[in-house]
Amino acid sequence: MSRKTAIIIILALFLIFIVAVVFVANNMGAGKISIKNNTYLVIPLYGNIPDYSVKQGIFPGKEELTIWNLYRAIEFAKKDPKIKGIIIKIYNPAIGMGKIEEILALFDNFKKSGKKVYSFIEYAGMRDYMLASLSDKIYMIPTGTLVLKGFSFEVMFYKGLLEKLGIKAELLHIGKYKTASNLFTEDRLTPAHKEEMEYLLDEFSNYFLNVVSKNRKVKKEDIQRVFTTPFLSPERAKELKFVDSIAYYDQMIDDISKFHSKLKPFKKIKRISFSSFLYGRVLPIRSRNIAIIFAYGQIGSGKSGYNPLYGDMLGSDTLIAAIRKAKKDCSVKAIVLRVDSPGGSGMASDEILRELKLAAQKKPVVVSMGDLAASGGYWISMAANEIIAHNMTLTGSIGVIAGKFSLKGFYRKLGLNVERVEKEKYAHIFSSAEEFSKEERDLLYKNIENFYDKFLEVVSSNRKLEKKEVDSVGRGRVWTGKSALKIKLVDRIGGLQDAISEAVRLSKIGKYYGIKTFPEKRSFIETLLEESPFLSEFKIKNINKNLLPYKSFEAIAIMNYIPTLKDK
Repeated sequence: MSRKTAIIIILALFLIFIVAVVFVANNMGAGKISIKNNTYLVIPLYGNIPDYSVKQGIFPGKEELTIWNLYRAIEFAKKDPKIKGIIIKIYNPAIGMGKIEEILALFDNFKKSGKKVYSFIEYAGMRDYMLASLSDKIYMIPTGTLVLKGFSFEVMFYKGLLEKLGIKAELLHIGKYKTASNLFTEDRLTPAHKEEMEYLLDEFSNYFLNVVSKNRKVKKEDIQRVFTTPFLSPERAKELKFVDSIAYYDQMIDDISKFHSKLKPFKKIKRISFSSFLYGRVLPIRSRNIAIIFAYGQIGSGKSGYNPLYGDMLGSDTLIAAIRKAKKDCSVKAIVLRVDSPGGSGMASDEILRELKLAAQKKPVVVSMGDLAASGGYWISMAANEIIAHNMTLTGSIGVIAGKFSLKGFYRKLGLNVERVEKEKYAHIFSSAEEFSKEERDLLYKNIENFYDKFLEVVSSNRKLEKKEVDSVGRGRVWTGKSALKIKLVDRIGGLQDAISEAVRLSKIGKYYGIKTFPEKRSFIETLLEESPFLSEFKIKNINKNLLPYKSFEAIAIMNYIPTLKDK
């Protein structure tokens, strides 16, 4: 038997094994989860929480923690008489301020049903505490720490490292606030870059103070005073009314149980995990539906997927296919586009926008912005009848970046020599073996000026603003949703539920409607076949495509860099 045949047999057996495991797991998990009276839904908030995921796990009932799944779980829990409340276990979720606002709105909506929300924290920072602040009661582990020290941004600049390697970033941009290229062309914050960071810090800090002051009934001045002595022990946090009780998790459960057993013999509350509660529960699909299309990740051409350097990639082909399905589906009466993207390819963004405009000719389109809808993420939002953003959504960033990295010095260090033969004067303009000449830089700059003008036209025509107005708030400037509302870049403040309600109103479908989500879920096997380097086509010559989000030095990339927000 040849080695090639042996490998094929092993892979075939592996696939059969995986299919068998999935089949058994699905059949073992069949059946409805039984929920008893006085049950609390336990929701862990930790790590990255995307808006949506197309992936399905190998085992049934293992729902990924996403904003959409949180929305579903809270909707079901609110209406289930056996669910008496929610327990939130907060473990440093890596999310932005927009998603914090979304989650707070979801829990606030749940509390309006008269049910309780409790939080359990350990080592909690600013974002953790904002999420906990809405709770009826906050419990903190006896060995925990509450770190209320304010927010800060950190930006790492790579220019010095590139110079040591002999690499030069030949990047041009429109607008002094268009900062993505600064990481490679500057070694410190420019005045405009610093101005923008200070503006965002003010916005975030004020939002934190407003949320905590309102939810905890603590004066803003008292909160600000804590920033000077930021590490609060559980005892000190309780003394200052930032937490309500010091307890281990099992003691918290006992305490909540006593609350429910005031006139009865003591009996512990029941608990159900987030994944188990969601298993088998689906929002209804009816003859009339609202389609929610999730647009998340950095925008590029081709199919959506995961990039090891850049995270989730929003492929134009994938999103356009989803929009077309929603447009052609006669049961879909309106579309909600949920955007969570820092931008990316200008051409891919424009392709997506065109498809949305075609859809908007047939049915209403409402945009709901999450953490980010900046640059290309803002561009694709322009087809909407209405744009709804959170107060702390980062949006706008109307600007353009283009260029290349010159590896001329790096090649020299490695002892490499590149020679070329060409007929035309500018055939080598994007060659990594050369730097731009002044003439080439001028030509490229004129090109991105033209593209920036198109960006202004797109916003101007769709937002009913003069181009001069758009330019005055553009030039790469990132705005919070609260500020974007004032300068007419968005229409109102709200979350996903508000966008759904607006889509219902515009489509006039009444209160009995269903929800369809796009892109459609992929099975575990489909995900395995598409993403495994062993089971899918994987060519070494295409490694550059796997690592870089755009075609080699694509001339136009509209995006912005969002710095790391530090809160503990």
